[in-house]
Amino acid sequence: MHWIALPRAVDEEAVPCGVPPEADAWWALRWSPRVALIDEALLIELSTTARLWGGLPVLLDQLRPHAGDAGLQAQAPTALQALARLRVVQAGRPLPRRLPHDLPLHTLTDARPHARALEHMGCRTWGALRALPRAGVARRFGAGLLRALDQAWGDAPHQPRWVALPETFALEAELPALVESAGALVWSAARLLQALQQWLQGRHQGVLVLRLEWHHHLRRLDGVQLPPWDGMDLRTAEAAQEMAHLQRLLTERLAHCRLAAPVDR
Repeated sequence: MHWIALPRAVDEEAVPCGVPPEADAWWALRWSPRVALIDEALLIELSTTARLWGGLPVLLDQLRPHAGDAGLQAQAPTALQALARLRVVQAGRPLPRRLPHDLPLHTLTDARPHARALEHMGCRTWGALRALPRAGVARRFGAGLLRALDQAWGDAPHQPRWVALPETFALEAELPALVESAGALVWSAARLLQALQQWLQGRHQGVLVLRLEWHHHLRRLDGVQLPPWDGMDLRTAEAAQEMAHLQRLLTERLAHCRLAAPVDR
């Protein structure tokens, strides 16, 4: 296998309510069906699809604009090794010569809670941890640490939870505050457009018609019954995957739109 680890494009805590946390990884599914989110990184397994792109070097060139220098240095035969290399590079340190033996212990997630105790035993690298008696490690630190080390080394299978695209794109985001002007919907709508672009990239498709809807916070206003939802349709002449045109069109349409009541999502 050939894994590449990339920094997460979006902080999970900053993802708008209603948008799946894995949405920032949807774009990677255009390159491989084996995409996973592990801790702070996006992991892509490339060996299964490299031939479809003309070989691994060609595929890596395609990924270069998304990967940056850190991602291109974070390649390894296992996902956890790639993640560890990414952590070393992002810390501004050179990769050790002997890989994975000399990777720092803290680059293995499962070793972090035990790092101080292991360091007191003179154990600071993956190789040093692997050299310890397994029975003693399991007894003192738990079998999970050994299992993670075996998975990182490639001695045990590692099946992360794969990122999967929903069959249809229909996301709902709660607004951070009530909105009374349609123009104020642009920011939240733009975040949903970003997720839409990732979904389209993962499916190798474009959008022709997009419907944006907003939910009225009130059921009645000035004695008048309000529909729960209102909205508008946006259409493009050609299937689009880039969102700049759609966002401009949406901004123009919302600038001339009047909300019937305050909107909450």
